[in-house]
Amino acid sequence: MTSIQNLKVYIVDFEHDVVRALEGAFIDIPNVDVAERSIEDFYEEHKDEIDCLVSPANAFGYMTGGFDAGLSDILGWDFQLEVQDYIRMNYYGEQPVGSSFIIDTPIKGVRLIHTPTMRYPSVIKDPEVVYHCMRSTLICALEHDVRCIVIPVFGGRCGKVAPKTAAKMMREAYLQICKRKGPAYDI
Repeated sequence: MTSIQNLKVYIVDFEHDVVRALEGAFIDIPNVDVAERSIEDFYEEHKDEIDCLVSPANAFGYMTGGFDAGLSDILGWDFQLEVQDYIRMNYYGEQPVGSSFIIDTPIKGVRLIHTPTMRYPSVIKDPEVVYHCMRSTLICALEHDVRCIVIPVFGGRCGKVAPKTAAKMMREAYLQICKRKGPAYDI
């Protein structure tokens, strides 16, 4: 299993305010870089090092909007059918929000982690969904020896999670994985 310190993480988004919030949240973490680009342009520039892309699609595996549309441009628009087949076979047709699985893509050496941020396109009411999505994505990547991953901002666009909140939740999830033990809670 790869350690979190050896996992190169790129977080990609094309909205300036989102990127600034993410840069601030991850400024002190050397193996996390934030890029203000479209996923298509970023992938083209870094495809020799990337071995995993992340889809923040919905629980049914539709990859047709936002970041996922860019992934479909890269992987082919029929690839979502493989994602949907995996969901049908392994999750009875609906993958739980915040869970992750990894699947091979048509591009040799590149896999996709599918981590739904919502059941179907809708506003995310609980920003902790962002935390759970980031955490399960990183765990999945580490368990499958991913070396270089491209992650979207979870909860953006359709989810309408505020940029600073999304960045904070993603950072907290990253740091929790670094600790490898959860914080003590007084319940």
